[in-house]
Amino acid sequence: MHIERLRVFALPFRFRDGPFVTSYGPRPSLENLAVVATTDTGLTGMGEIGRINLRLEAPTSAPFISDIEPMLSALLGRDPSDSFELLAALPPLPTHRANIAAAIDGLCLDLTAQAANLPAYALLGGRRQKEVPLYYSIGRDEPDAMAATAAAAIARGFRFLQMKTGEGVEADAARIAAVLGVLGGEHRLLADANGGYEPSEAKRLIGSVEDSRLYWEEPCTLLDDNLSLARETGARIVLDQCLVDLKAYAKACVSGVVAGCGLKPSLQGGISKARTARDLCIAHNIALKIDDVWAAEPATLASLNLSLGVPADLFLGGIDQWAYFEGNLSDAAGMPPGPLFRHDGMPGLGMPLSADALGPPVLDLTL
Repeated sequence: MHIERLRVFALPFRFRDGPFVTSYGPRPSLENLAVVATTDTGLTGMGEIGRINLRLEAPTSAPFISDIEPMLSALLGRDPSDSFELLAALPPLPTHRANIAAAIDGLCLDLTAQAANLPAYALLGGRRQKEVPLYYSIGRDEPDAMAATAAAAIARGFRFLQMKTGEGVEADAARIAAVLGVLGGEHRLLADANGGYEPSEAKRLIGSVEDSRLYWEEPCTLLDDNLSLARETGARIVLDQCLVDLKAYAKACVSGVVAGCGLKPSLQGGISKARTARDLCIAHNIALKIDDVWAAEPATLASLNLSLGVPADLFLGGIDQWAYFEGNLSDAAGMPPGPLFRHDGMPGLGMPLSADALGPPVLDLTL
């Protein structure tokens, strides 16, 4: 089996409910790329190049697309069942371009699983759960609006919610209090600042709110600042974007102070490295929240297949990110976010995907 054709499509999908606001700012749309590979055996697999954050250039920009064309051309004629070989054909990539390697690794997983007639999770060590709980993510807004969104998500069966913060101590304390006010005792809330606080601000906010249902995600940008904050406050802190590589995960695992680790394959350079990070956390009894940078089905499904291998007592949640956008690559179009994900056992990522509705590709490379 070898790759005969690679097409790249822009994913300009807009958020259904208007721009999604975080400490990075408002984000109106996805701006990712779908990389579609066709093999000589007739299989089609997909990976996705996600936009890591708003401070970096969008993958849909002309300079980015120009940069990846020679990289993708070097993959033609190669066997996707050997992802290490394909990744080795790429030039050295800086950390902010790990999303390119992640897309290649993802389509290799999809194609290899299809060729073996296996679900993707079977190539990631199997599954420890038949279905995984998903969290609902709430963009930053006024307290009453965020509380109303939380209440609606709870009514649909969600037990784990994430709310975006990072604007200021007093404003965020009011937001958190409003959302906690609509939660029951069985619910959990993750206040995610996306690294938006200075350590002194984060410490003051954490000291102003005490609730057993509350977790703090990525209060500060730097790993050492977040670890120090956890030691000083005793708060339940979940790390995320500050975990830039496997060394960072190892440091977090032996710190003895973190409540959990987030895991995004696009930040790690692919699902293979993400699997190593997952298994490292499990070995150290560290809880996991597995998702990705905002993505459509290809990257999201890869992360959910990885989630199935986490023991239930160590899994905080995943997310069906494609459901937050107006456009889709699957039959899930129009379906609202749901509280559970179950792989139906079909070969590959677990959902039929098609780029047919996306219009002409921005790149079309053939052997």
